[in-house]
Amino acid sequence: MRIFLSGTDDVFDVLTYLCDQLEDQGHTPLWFHRPDFPHLSANAMDNCLEVVKTANRFALVLHRRYGLPHVSGVSITEAEYNVAFDLGLPCLVFVRSSTWYESDTYHRAKKPGINLADEVLAQILHADVALLQFIDRLQHQRRSGRPEVPWITAFDHAKTVGECLQKKWAT
Repeated sequence: MRIFLSGTDDVFDVLTYLCDQLEDQGHTPLWFHRPDFPHLSANAMDNCLEVVKTANRFALVLHRRYGLPHVSGVSITEAEYNVAFDLGLPCLVFVRSSTWYESDTYHRAKKPGINLADEVLAQILHADVALLQFIDRLQHQRRSGRPEVPWITAFDHAKTVGECLQKKWAT
């Protein structure tokens, strides 16, 4: 099975661990930092989006960084997820626990009656506000008018992510 791994450099440790684990299980991990990552386009970001289209599954790992901007108007990480979602690929999302708790704080701070400005929240929270907005979008995702929220799992250690992938995608 070809599994695309998406995340920014602040989860390099987790993605490295997952690559090794997935290979040991007989899967093909697709990760930008691997020397065997396919080369389908001259533009690195466009290449990532093309490689997502060759995957069977998609795993997104998030921590504090939102990622580099893509011409689509979102980060490359979110653009990769959007391609996977649009293709109907099974997607799992993992968020480091500290960022997961901050996303809840962000969500509560944006409620009517409170609605703190993003500039204020950026001074309080450690994660990029744009990342917290992305997590919020994931939690409210819809397809054909129905909620279609991906599995989102908070984690503290790479091993937890690996165990969850293995359990949910056992073949």
